Amino acid sequence: MKIPQAIGLIPDGNRRWAKQQNLLATQGHLKGYKNIEKFCDWCFDKKIKHIFIYVFSYENWQRSAEEVGYLMKLFARAIKNNIQQANKRNYQFRFIGRRDKFSAKLIKLIESAEQITAKNLAGSLNICVSYGGRQEIVDAVKKIVAKKIDNQKINEDLISQHLYVPEVPDLDLIIRTGNNPRLSNFMPWQSTYAELFFSPTLWPAFSEQEFNEIIDKFSKRQRNFGK
Repeated sequence: MKIPQAIGLIPDGNRRWAKQQNLLATQGHLKGYKNIEKFCDWCFDKKIKHIFIYVFSYENWQRSAEEVGYLMKLFARAIKNNIQQANKRNYQFRFIGRRDKFSAKLIKLIESAEQITAKNLAGSLNICVSYGGRQEIVDAVKKIVAKKIDNQKINEDLISQHLYVPEVPDLDLIIRTGNNPRLSNFMPWQSTYAELFFSPTLWPAFSEQEFNEIIDKFSKRQRNFGK
């Protein structure tokens, strides 16, 4: 079976799941977070090298202060609870996105988690939070402009080198749950040849069985990369 080297997840549907269960939206987010922990274990067990999880977009800052506040607390809890798990699996813990809206306390926690796991070699667990694909490309261009690089030397490789995580390969596979067949500004540069799977399942109900079925379908796809 061909296993993707780099996988992206857009775990959509927490609030809708909560509504169906007559629960608060925060309870849906909590259930979704617990399912993300399971998803990571599924990926670890299959030895998928690079995992990218889109947990909070840069546009999500426009949500209510109450919901954003809860999500930031849940995010901090997730870091504290999973540093040792990442270490045990020998994965680097990384956070991809702009940090200008984070509290100083949260930034310190993020940096600590990255430092603790920096020397792990099995792979990387990349949490995309306060992330936007267009913003990433804008930030890459700003870095290139700041270096005053001759425009004749600007090419795809140079732009790739200035993205948030230039050392990882492009995504092989992206899974989005929640019955919304779109990428919503998730890694547009790295997803140009990714295999896309859109599941109707709301994220908190997404199972290991469905994950395995997607991996099996991915394994059977012929990828030509335009050749």
